Amino acid sequence: MEKKIKKVCIIDDDQTQVYLLTKLTELTGMVRDVVTFNDARVAIREMKPLAKNEESFPEVFFIDLNMPFMNGWVFLKEFWKLEPPNSTCYYILTSFITDADKKMAEDLGIEGCFLIKPMTVDGLKKIFSEIPGNG
Repeated sequence: MEKKIKKVCIIDDDQTQVYLLTKLTELTGMVRDVVTFNDARVAIREMKPLAKNEESFPEVFFIDLNMPFMNGWVFLKEFWKLEPPNSTCYYILTSFITDADKKMAEDLGIEGCFLIKPMTVDGLKKIFSEIPGNG
């Protein structure tokens, strides 16, 4: 029996995308809980008390790049100041990838983390199965 991912966090200002990704994640049958945020600032505020508690912290984050108030890159820079668990996996959701985005991902040490919207159940299953300890 494969291990289920405890918690996935979706951060995207587009409520339709959040709904679709949540449903697709649930359909994989590989995740116990999904938490969502439509505002990256709220996500940081809500995750701050959990950052030192690996047991209750999401194992996977899906972060939209283009959000108002705080984009995905700013979110990651601020979020990492909370010193979340090293085992956490981050994926950038986007409709298209620019050279500047590739450079930023490389600078942050998360190259290869881009996911093009929309996602599919099979695509998510592949991602979840590649999470360490989940194969």
